Amino acid sequence: MNTDKQPPLRQRMARIFDHGFSAMDIAEPLASLDGNQPALIAKDFMLAKNLEIIGIRKDAQVIGYASQKDLNNGECKDFLHQFDNNIISDSASIADVIIKLSKSEFCFISILGAVSAVVTKHDIDKPPVRMWLFGIVTILDMYISKQVEIVFPNDEWQTKLSPKRLEKAIELQKERLRRNQRAHLIDCLQLTDKAYILLKDEKSKVDLNFKSKRDAERQIKDFESLRNNLAHSQNLTTYDWNTIVRLAERQEIILTRV
Repeated sequence: MNTDKQPPLRQRMARIFDHGFSAMDIAEPLASLDGNQPALIAKDFMLAKNLEIIGIRKDAQVIGYASQKDLNNGECKDFLHQFDNNIISDSASIADVIIKLSKSEFCFISILGAVSAVVTKHDIDKPPVRMWLFGIVTILDMYISKQVEIVFPNDEWQTKLSPKRLEKAIELQKERLRRNQRAHLIDCLQLTDKAYILLKDEKSKVDLNFKSKRDAERQIKDFESLRNNLAHSQNLTTYDWNTIVRLAERQEIILTRV
Protein backbone atom coordinates (compact mmCIF):
# COMPACT_ATOMS: atom_id res chain seq x y z
CA MET A 1 0.00 0.00 0.00
CA ASN A 2 1.27 3.45 -0.90
CA THR A 3 1.37 5.48 2.31
CA ASP A 4 2.70 8.69 0.73
CA LYS A 5 -0.77 10.17 0.60
CA GLN A 6 -1.78 9.04 4.08
CA PRO A 7 -2.52 11.96 6.44
CA PRO A 8 -0.14 12.33 9.43
CA LEU A 9 -0.87 10.20 12.50
CA ARG A 10 -1.98 13.28 14.43
CA GLN A 11 -4.64 14.08 11.82
CA ARG A 12 -5.86 10.48 11.71
CA MET A 13 -6.14 10.34 15.48
CA ALA A 14 -7.99 13.67 15.59
CA ARG A 15 -10.43 12.34 13.00
CA ILE A 16 -11.05 9.21 15.05
CA PHE A 17 -11.68 11.09 18.28
CA ASP A 18 -13.78 13.82 16.65
CA HIS A 19 -15.85 11.65 14.34
CA GLY A 20 -15.36 8.03 15.41
CA PHE A 21 -18.15 8.49 17.94
CA SER A 22 -20.85 11.15 17.80
CA ALA A 23 -23.59 12.49 20.05
CA MET A 24 -26.14 10.15 18.47
CA ASP A 25 -24.13 7.11 19.56
CA ILE A 26 -25.13 7.76 23.17
CA ALA A 27 -28.34 9.81 22.82
CA GLU A 28 -31.83 8.59 23.67
CA PRO A 29 -34.97 9.57 21.70
CA LEU A 30 -36.79 12.51 23.29
CA ALA A 31 -40.37 11.49 24.04
CA SER A 32 -42.78 14.42 23.72
CA LEU A 33 -46.35 15.44 24.56
CA ASP A 34 -48.59 18.32 23.57
CA GLY A 35 -48.35 21.28 25.93
CA ASN A 36 -52.08 21.12 26.80
CA GLN A 37 -51.80 17.59 28.22
CA PRO A 38 -52.44 17.32 31.99
CA ALA A 39 -49.11 17.49 33.76
CA LEU A 40 -49.92 14.74 36.28
CA ILE A 41 -50.78 12.32 33.47
CA ALA A 42 -47.45 13.21 31.86
CA LYS A 43 -45.71 12.59 35.19
CA ASP A 44 -47.29 9.11 35.48
CA PHE A 45 -46.18 8.36 31.93
CA MET A 46 -42.63 9.47 32.70
CA LEU A 47 -42.49 7.42 35.90
CA ALA A 48 -43.66 4.34 34.02
CA LYS A 49 -41.01 4.88 31.32
CA ASN A 50 -38.29 6.00 33.76
CA LEU A 51 -37.90 9.36 31.99
CA GLU A 52 -36.27 12.38 33.63
CA ILE A 53 -37.54 14.86 31.03
CA ILE A 54 -40.04 15.03 28.23
CA GLY A 55 -40.34 17.29 25.20
CA ILE A 56 -43.24 19.74 25.07
CA ARG A 57 -44.92 20.24 21.69
CA LYS A 58 -46.78 23.17 20.20
CA ASP A 59 -48.26 22.86 16.71
CA ALA A 60 -46.48 19.49 16.32
CA GLN A 61 -43.08 21.12 17.04
CA VAL A 62 -41.00 20.42 20.16
CA ILE A 63 -40.46 23.88 21.63
CA GLY A 64 -39.01 23.01 25.03
CA TYR A 65 -39.03 20.41 27.77
CA ALA A 66 -40.36 19.64 31.24
CA SER A 67 -38.67 17.81 34.10
CA GLN A 68 -40.49 14.95 35.79
CA LYS A 69 -39.64 16.36 39.23
CA ASP A 70 -41.38 19.68 38.39
CA LEU A 71 -44.70 18.37 37.06
CA ASN A 72 -47.71 19.01 39.28
CA ASN A 73 -51.29 20.25 38.87
CA GLY A 74 -51.84 22.08 35.61
CA GLU A 75 -50.87 21.50 32.00
CA CYS A 76 -47.48 20.45 30.66
CA LYS A 77 -46.90 23.87 29.12
CA ASP A 78 -47.09 25.41 32.60
CA PHE A 79 -43.80 23.68 33.42
CA LEU A 80 -42.06 24.42 30.14
CA HIS A 81 -38.31 25.08 30.07
CA GLN A 82 -37.00 26.75 26.94
CA PHE A 83 -34.05 25.24 25.11
CA ASP A 84 -31.08 27.41 25.99
CA ASN A 85 -27.49 26.89 24.85
CA ASN A 86 -27.82 23.16 25.43
CA ILE A 87 -28.56 22.07 21.85
CA ILE A 88 -25.92 20.44 19.63
CA SER A 89 -26.04 18.71 16.26
CA ASP A 90 -26.35 14.96 15.87
CA SER A 91 -22.80 14.84 14.46
CA ALA A 92 -21.22 16.60 17.46
CA SER A 93 -18.28 14.82 19.08
CA ILE A 94 -18.25 13.08 22.45
CA ALA A 95 -16.05 15.90 23.76
CA ASP A 96 -18.68 18.46 22.68
CA VAL A 97 -21.38 16.51 24.53
CA ILE A 98 -19.34 16.31 27.74
CA ILE A 99 -18.54 20.02 27.69
CA LYS A 100 -22.24 20.84 27.19
CA LEU A 101 -23.20 18.56 30.10
CA SER A 102 -20.65 20.33 32.31
CA LYS A 103 -22.71 23.50 31.89
CA SER A 104 -26.25 22.14 31.63
CA GLU A 105 -28.19 19.28 33.17
CA PHE A 106 -29.26 18.01 29.75
CA CYS A 107 -27.85 18.09 26.24
CA PHE A 108 -30.37 18.07 23.41
CA ILE A 109 -29.65 16.76 19.93
CA SER A 110 -30.91 18.56 16.83
CA ILE A 111 -31.59 16.45 13.74
CA LEU A 112 -32.45 18.34 10.56
CA GLY A 113 -33.28 21.41 12.63
CA ALA A 114 -35.62 19.68 15.10
CA VAL A 115 -34.78 18.60 18.66
CA SER A 116 -35.28 14.83 18.61
CA ALA A 117 -32.95 13.28 21.20
CA VAL A 118 -31.36 13.94 24.56
CA VAL A 119 -28.19 13.03 26.45
CA THR A 120 -27.82 13.08 30.24
CA LYS A 121 -24.88 12.31 32.51
CA HIS A 122 -26.20 8.76 32.85
CA ASP A 123 -25.32 8.23 29.18
CA ILE A 124 -21.64 8.96 29.87
CA ASP A 125 -21.33 5.40 31.21
CA LYS A 126 -22.22 3.93 27.81
CA PRO A 127 -19.57 1.93 25.88
CA PRO A 128 -18.79 4.59 23.21
CA VAL A 129 -17.80 7.14 25.88
CA ARG A 130 -15.78 4.54 27.78
CA MET A 131 -13.86 3.66 24.62
CA TRP A 132 -13.28 7.35 23.87
CA LEU A 133 -12.02 8.00 27.40
CA PHE A 134 -9.77 4.96 27.43
CA GLY A 135 -8.19 6.15 24.18
CA ILE A 136 -7.55 9.65 25.54
CA VAL A 137 -6.05 8.33 28.79
CA THR A 138 -3.88 5.87 26.85
CA ILE A 139 -2.48 8.66 24.65
CA LEU A 140 -1.78 10.75 27.75
CA ASP A 141 0.01 7.80 29.37
CA MET A 142 2.09 7.15 26.24
CA TYR A 143 3.06 10.80 26.02
CA ILE A 144 4.16 10.92 29.66
CA SER A 145 6.25 7.76 29.16
CA LYS A 146 7.96 9.28 26.13
CA GLN A 147 8.62 12.55 27.96
CA VAL A 148 10.16 10.77 30.94
CA GLU A 149 12.68 9.09 28.62
CA ILE A 150 13.41 12.38 26.83
CA VAL A 151 13.84 14.49 29.96
CA PHE A 152 15.73 11.80 31.88
CA PRO A 153 17.64 9.79 29.23
CA ASN A 154 19.80 6.68 29.78
CA ASP A 155 17.49 5.44 32.54
CA GLU A 156 18.32 8.49 34.67
CA TRP A 157 14.62 8.55 35.56
CA GLN A 158 15.22 5.58 37.89
CA THR A 159 17.05 7.89 40.31
CA LYS A 160 13.95 10.07 40.54
CA LEU A 161 11.77 7.23 41.83
CA SER A 162 11.65 5.84 45.35
CA PRO A 163 13.40 2.45 45.77
CA LYS A 164 10.09 0.85 46.74
CA ARG A 165 8.27 2.03 43.59
CA LEU A 166 11.23 1.06 41.39
CA GLU A 167 11.33 -2.40 42.95
CA LYS A 168 7.64 -2.86 42.27
CA ALA A 169 8.15 -1.96 38.60
CA ILE A 170 11.07 -4.40 38.32
CA GLU A 171 8.94 -7.19 39.81
CA LEU A 172 6.18 -6.48 37.29
CA GLN A 173 8.71 -6.48 34.45
CA LYS A 174 10.04 -9.88 35.54
CA GLU A 175 6.50 -11.28 35.67
CA ARG A 176 5.71 -10.01 32.19
CA LEU A 177 8.96 -11.41 30.81
CA ARG A 178 8.17 -14.75 32.45
CA ARG A 179 4.94 -14.74 30.43
CA ASN A 180 6.92 -13.93 27.27
CA GLN A 181 5.41 -10.46 27.12
CA ARG A 182 7.30 -7.47 25.82
CA ALA A 183 8.16 -5.37 28.85
CA HIS A 184 10.27 -2.22 28.99
CA LEU A 185 10.81 -1.17 32.58
CA ILE A 186 9.24 2.25 32.08
CA ASP A 187 6.06 0.57 30.81
CA CYS A 188 5.81 -1.26 34.12
CA LEU A 189 5.45 1.96 36.08
CA GLN A 190 2.09 3.27 37.22
CA LEU A 191 0.83 6.44 35.53
CA THR A 192 1.24 8.25 38.84
CA ASP A 193 4.88 7.13 39.09
CA LYS A 194 5.72 8.47 35.62
CA ALA A 195 3.88 11.72 36.22
CA TYR A 196 5.63 12.30 39.56
CA ILE A 197 8.97 11.80 37.83
CA LEU A 198 8.07 14.48 35.29
CA LEU A 199 7.03 16.85 38.07
CA LYS A 200 10.71 17.08 38.99
CA ASP A 201 11.25 18.92 35.70
CA GLU A 202 9.83 22.46 35.71
CA LYS A 203 9.41 22.65 31.93
CA SER A 204 7.38 19.44 31.89
CA LYS A 205 5.19 20.73 34.70
CA VAL A 206 4.30 23.78 32.61
CA ASP A 207 3.86 21.67 29.47
CA LEU A 208 1.36 19.45 31.26
CA ASN A 209 -0.57 22.57 32.32
CA PHE A 210 -0.27 22.01 36.06
CA LYS A 211 -0.80 25.16 38.11
CA SER A 212 1.15 23.94 41.13
CA LYS A 213 2.61 20.79 42.63
CA ARG A 214 -0.55 20.26 44.67
CA ASP A 215 -2.72 20.72 41.56
CA ALA A 216 -0.50 18.29 39.65
CA GLU A 217 -0.70 15.63 42.36
CA ARG A 218 -4.48 15.94 42.53
CA GLN A 219 -4.94 15.70 38.78
CA ILE A 220 -2.57 12.75 38.47
CA LYS A 221 -4.49 10.83 41.12
CA ASP A 222 -7.74 11.73 39.35
CA PHE A 223 -6.44 10.39 36.02
CA GLU A 224 -5.31 7.19 37.70
CA SER A 225 -8.71 6.82 39.36
CA LEU A 226 -10.48 7.27 36.03
CA ARG A 227 -8.35 4.66 34.32
CA ASN A 228 -8.93 2.18 37.15
CA ASN A 229 -12.67 2.79 37.08
CA LEU A 230 -12.72 2.34 33.31
CA ALA A 231 -10.89 -0.97 33.67
CA HIS A 232 -13.25 -2.21 36.36
CA SER A 233 -16.51 -0.92 34.82
CA GLN A 234 -17.27 1.41 37.71
CA ASN A 235 -19.77 4.25 37.45
CA LEU A 236 -17.85 7.15 35.92
CA THR A 237 -20.04 10.16 36.63
CA THR A 238 -20.20 9.32 40.34
CA TYR A 239 -16.44 9.34 40.84
CA ASP A 240 -14.72 10.90 37.82
CA TRP A 241 -16.97 13.56 36.30
CA ASN A 242 -14.60 16.51 36.82
CA THR A 243 -11.70 14.54 35.36
CA ILE A 244 -13.81 13.57 32.34
CA VAL A 245 -14.66 17.23 31.72
CA ARG A 246 -10.97 18.20 31.95
CA LEU A 247 -10.06 15.56 29.37
CA ALA A 248 -12.83 16.74 27.03
CA GLU A 249 -11.67 20.34 27.32
CA ARG A 250 -8.06 19.30 26.63
CA GLN A 251 -8.72 16.78 23.89
CA GLU A 252 -7.07 18.85 21.16
CA ILE A 253 -4.00 19.50 23.31
CA ILE A 254 -3.66 15.83 24.25
CA LEU A 255 -3.93 14.71 20.62
CA THR A 256 -1.01 16.99 19.70
CA ARG A 257 1.13 14.70 21.86
CA VAL A 258 0.68 11.74 19.50
